[in-house]
Amino acid sequence: PMEWSADVDAPWLTLTNPQDEILAGTLAPGASVSVRATINSLVEELPPGEHAAHLVLRNTSTGNSETRTVELEIVSPIRWSALQPDPLLSH
Repeated sequence: PMEWSADVDAPWLTLTNPQDEILAGTLAPGASVSVRATINSLVEELPPGEHAAHLVLRNTSTGNSETRTVELEIVSPIRWSALQPDPLLSH
């Protein structure tokens, strides 16, 4: 058996295990587990620009780990009030 865990270092990214919602445990030989990363509502608090999160999957039996980077770019919203009407469309 292998002891495992998964975590992420950014509050705007949520990890879930679709099978049982547990992000740590024991895997039997030959078994596998799925971990899903989804963007949550805290993403709305991020300023425009590039952001990164690190997803860490650990074999806690051996201390080995794998890290995956999740990159996200927030683009400034359009300020509609700053746009001028197109004179060709106003006729």
